Amino acid sequence: MKTLRLFALISLLVFLMSGCATKAQSGALLGTLLGAGVGYAIGGGKGAAIGAAGGIFTGYMIGNELDKQDQKKIYESLENNPSGTTTTWENPDNRNTYSVTPQPGVVQPDNTVVREFTMQAMGANGQTETIYCKAKRLPDGSWQMIE
Repeated sequence: MKTLRLFALISLLVFLMSGCATKAQSGALLGTLLGAGVGYAIGGGKGAAIGAAGGIFTGYMIGNELDKQDQKKIYESLENNPSGTTTTWENPDNRNTYSVTPQPGVVQPDNTVVREFTMQAMGANGQTETIYCKAKRLPDGSWQMIE
């Protein structure tokens, strides 16, 4: 119960502070919370610490480095690539390299299409992170990441 209250308090703070934080800071904080929550569910206290450490890095990397041009490339890949076909590009501003590999679209009960995809991000320092995501097609034909 104490852990649940602490998590609720931290979540509220994240929500309230998100307007003041940079994308990187918001991403790192959200990644830490999600990683800690998943880690705690799997491995208790030690799992939470490990999950938080992984979450902070992933959240920061996504929040800091994924700009609008990169998002556009992701959405173009989701819209145009056959399942299993990878699109790779380098962001000229931050020198990061991204690869996106979409999976088959699945029609949901509300008739929206959801596609899972794997994204690999390699920073200019050579460190690589693999992220598993989902996106849904909106009524206007654009895509929105949901996980």
